[in-house]
Amino acid sequence: MYKLKVIISVIFFMTASTLSFAQQKNSVVATVGKDKITSEEFTKRYELTPHLDNDEFNPDSTRYDLLYSLIAEDLWSQKAKDLGFDTTEYYKYSMQPTQDLYVRDALFKKEIEKKIKFNKADLSKAVKRAEWTLKVNIISSGDSAKIFHIYSLLKKGASFDSLLMTSGDSTGQFKPIEINYGSMDDEYVEDTLYNMHVGSFSSPVKTYNGWFIFKLQGRVQSQMGAYTKDGSIREEVMRILKARKAKEIGRPYIQKLLAAQKIFTDIKLFKSLVDRIIATVKEKQANDTYYKTHWILLNDYDLRNIMKEYGHDTLDMSFIKFPKKPATLREFLYSLFVDSFVINNPDISFQPIADLLLVHVNYFIRQETLAREGYKQGLENLPEVKNDLNIWDKSVLAKTLRNTFYDSLHVSNEEIKSFFDSTYKSEHSIHEVNIQEILNEKLEVMETVLNELKKGKDIGELAQLYTQRNWTKDRKGEFGYFPVTMYGPIGRTAEKMKIGQIAGPIGTPDGYSIFKVIGKKDVLQDTNLTLTDSLKSRIKEILLEKKWDEKIDSYTAKLANEYGVSINDNALKSLKLSNVNMFTYRFMGFGGRITAIPYLVPWYEWYDIWQNNKKNILP
Repeated sequence: MYKLKVIISVIFFMTASTLSFAQQKNSVVATVGKDKITSEEFTKRYELTPHLDNDEFNPDSTRYDLLYSLIAEDLWSQKAKDLGFDTTEYYKYSMQPTQDLYVRDALFKKEIEKKIKFNKADLSKAVKRAEWTLKVNIISSGDSAKIFHIYSLLKKGASFDSLLMTSGDSTGQFKPIEINYGSMDDEYVEDTLYNMHVGSFSSPVKTYNGWFIFKLQGRVQSQMGAYTKDGSIREEVMRILKARKAKEIGRPYIQKLLAAQKIFTDIKLFKSLVDRIIATVKEKQANDTYYKTHWILLNDYDLRNIMKEYGHDTLDMSFIKFPKKPATLREFLYSLFVDSFVINNPDISFQPIADLLLVHVNYFIRQETLAREGYKQGLENLPEVKNDLNIWDKSVLAKTLRNTFYDSLHVSNEEIKSFFDSTYKSEHSIHEVNIQEILNEKLEVMETVLNELKKGKDIGELAQLYTQRNWTKDRKGEFGYFPVTMYGPIGRTAEKMKIGQIAGPIGTPDGYSIFKVIGKKDVLQDTNLTLTDSLKSRIKEILLEKKWDEKIDSYTAKLANEYGVSINDNALKSLKLSNVNMFTYRFMGFGGRITAIPYLVPWYEWYDIWQNNKKNILP
């Protein structure tokens, strides 16, 4: 089903005028039941998310594979709607955060963006700062008395470097930290740094993170720079400048909305949730699913378990008491599916977890207040909001229906034994590969991984931090040699790759996979292997994925017959498309971001099954 093999660039959202889909006539490339896939929608999906490799023998295969995947998504979303999945709790709470995000963005454009203005002095300052990267060492402390004592020592001639190595919070900072324009949230701190002379140190600076003394060790030409090759100011520089101006206007606007109402949180439920989060983390540790990294993520599975423990009655209790229509505990917990609950503090006791949860509660109140103002103004009915949400609606409905199929899969001990005998007990030469892999259910984590790989980070070290495949985590993501017929799309893709190449993200039932091929060989199968519990578990995973692929493809072909599919080959082939693979993120008003287009799992092998079935029923 999958054939994705790309190294992806990560870029920020671009306006439609810079992309191909705004420059060509909007025709229909496929009709799927009552829906139509237009050339504009197809081009967006092709250019704004990773797409498949071109086949040198069939240059049109990339287009068709993506189109078949879009058709499959459309078929499943139509079927899901006919089955009433758009009325389920999962659908409602999966779509609501996305809709709120677009409504807030529309409110931002109306109330803030239109008022953004900056003068030549603002632009000149931004350009000058974007040209330089500052190299800074930092002495920090949460104790004001301590930081001012250090400052007094510095003024008396004490060595900054010596104090840096011995001053508690700042120890271990062997290399200066690089600061670029826009990388500091606090503009006052940035003003301080860019106004310093090389070799000088600052007076103590207070931020919400504590107290800091900075020493400017040097400044070098920024790799980004302020200008493009054609002499225009870089989009990223303009984005930072606009975002800062938006903050100036937006902060009093938000404060005014929040000040107009009294909002309370149910203390009993709050404390109960803190206790359940602590219990969940401790259970992860006890089950060896937690590894000592710099952060702990409560994933979707963890959050669903917490919700199950509460039960429906408690989940429907008022958790955050707005003056009108309180938000339930259920609504708040579903918000954490989007706004990831990440624990950076190794202290898993009540107070640190309560402090972190309070940050999420305050953020929820802020974002919910803005969304409600947007709904009050009817912004969910704007055509541009409806058009964007329609694409996300299809994606969520299709995934919702697909998930029910995976839950019904079963692998028996007899099937495991049969697979073992046919794969490991017969004497034949097979192709084997070895890979290092990072598997994670969050697309945002995949973006982080890709960014780190681009910087030259080792995939094994990243696997120890980010992979959710537990049996490979302590092996730096390494599988060990396995036949290319195993692990579905991973094995099939790895077979076609060269040693050292990186592929992904590839969609699998367990999440997204990025992997590097580190070995390939042809071997005579060892028939003396024994069926250990570990091997049974791996074979079960392989067979589940195989059954999943077969069931999904077969059902998609059935839906194609049920709803009807027709393809406009001329319209598809005539499209002018960019072949640059990338994640494209749209930064939304009032905070938050979203992939410009839902990530589409490559999903095209159903088409051959459908065509073969059509041939078989012909007289």
